[in-house]
Amino acid sequence: MEALVNLCAEGFKGFWAPKMTKVLALYLPDTVPVLDGNVARAMGFRRDAFRQRSRGGDGVMRAREESISQAIIALRAALRENEAALKEMREVIVRDVPDLAEASEVRLLDITLWTSQEDRVNSSRWVDLAPKPYAPADLTPVRIAPIGA
Repeated sequence: MEALVNLCAEGFKGFWAPKMTKVLALYLPDTVPVLDGNVARAMGFRRDAFRQRSRGGDGVMRAREESISQAIIALRAALRENEAALKEMREVIVRDVPDLAEASEVRLLDITLWTSQEDRVNSSRWVDLAPKPYAPADLTPVRIAPIGA
């Protein structure tokens, strides 16, 4: 686990955990959770908890590595404790969203966290909205002419 925390905490000014983990999650989808502002809020932290020193929900200043470590421990526990629920959710949703069959358990938990939160920055409450029908993105290729052609 220490190696995963160190990997997620790697970064530099302008490219901390929120961006780093989004890129890493593309290459290690079974391992790396996306640690963005929504996940930070779901864990009780401020949106910037994974980017810099941040004051948590309890008012204590923490280094981002500590916040990342706590989030990974909580996500690992959530995966274990909700294994049956995630499996059932996948089985139901995959009927309407076939692409979900390819997603790892970590991605499924990420998606659940992201979509269960209010998008407004100044709100940290969880919401219970009615589901919307799945609509795949339009990925029609567009031909681009070379410059000067």
